[in-house]
Amino acid sequence: MPATIFMTKKIKKWEDFEETAQMGRYANVTMDRAFKLFFGSEDSKELLRQFLEALIPERKIAELYFIPQEYINPFPEKHNIRIDVHAVDETGASFIVEMQVAEQASFNERAVYYASFDVQRQLIAGKRDDYSFPPVYFIGVMNFSMHKDSDEVLFRYLLKRDRGDEVMTESLQFVFLELPNFKKTVTEDTPLIEKICYAFMNMKLFNERPKELYEEFFKLLFNSAEISKFAPEKHRKYLDAMMTERDLNNVKAFERNKGREEGRNERAFEIAKAFLENGVNIDIIATSTGLTEEEIKAL
Repeated sequence: MPATIFMTKKIKKWEDFEETAQMGRYANVTMDRAFKLFFGSEDSKELLRQFLEALIPERKIAELYFIPQEYINPFPEKHNIRIDVHAVDETGASFIVEMQVAEQASFNERAVYYASFDVQRQLIAGKRDDYSFPPVYFIGVMNFSMHKDSDEVLFRYLLKRDRGDEVMTESLQFVFLELPNFKKTVTEDTPLIEKICYAFMNMKLFNERPKELYEEFFKLLFNSAEISKFAPEKHRKYLDAMMTERDLNNVKAFERNKGREEGRNERAFEIAKAFLENGVNIDIIATSTGLTEEEIKAL
């Protein structure tokens, strides 16, 4: 069912109308900057808490505290990081949450790199022989699949011995939620974590919350993402996120088209060379390959 268009601000110019008209009732939470709006603010702590407990059910969280999202690498010319959402619970356990929109070949390595900053943050100066630290969880919410042939959505990793199941440490854990892997029909009996994938991927299209998503988490999520209820500043930030996402998509589309065009041209030159070597007339080569007479003579 097409999303109903909700106007949430006064329209002063066509560009404003065009941008606003693209929005349905609920926001797209799978955009990188939008995810921060809905899970990284003080008024969304309960939503984040329930999300983390859905991913890590053995972890019961009483309270969450947001901590700085930026870390400066002490080594010059090395990579700094900025985390989408970063919080600790009442025990000191740390949660790094990243929404990854575009496919990234080295995402696992990036997860380890980000987690390493948080490990260093927790080690207390002066305790030379004490390297213990509260658990660090890296959570990657991925709008792409690293396991393309799987219908599993949740992947969890620990540091283990290469033989058997002996765990080296439980203080460093990695949790990946691959949203596109959920392709089934959602029902009231669908596991919560799969429902979350379904909601994240589709809520921007909904006119109302599906009855199958009855859990408290979804009540909070849909209420938080209802665009007509946004405060002016949140609405502005969401529009900025939409524009950034659109610009990134345009750049990616341009690069894809450029790559295809370069591939076509390269193939055309290869064919032209083969024709020339076999004595084919230049006019015929030009008609067959789309190259100009000058381009063919230059070969």
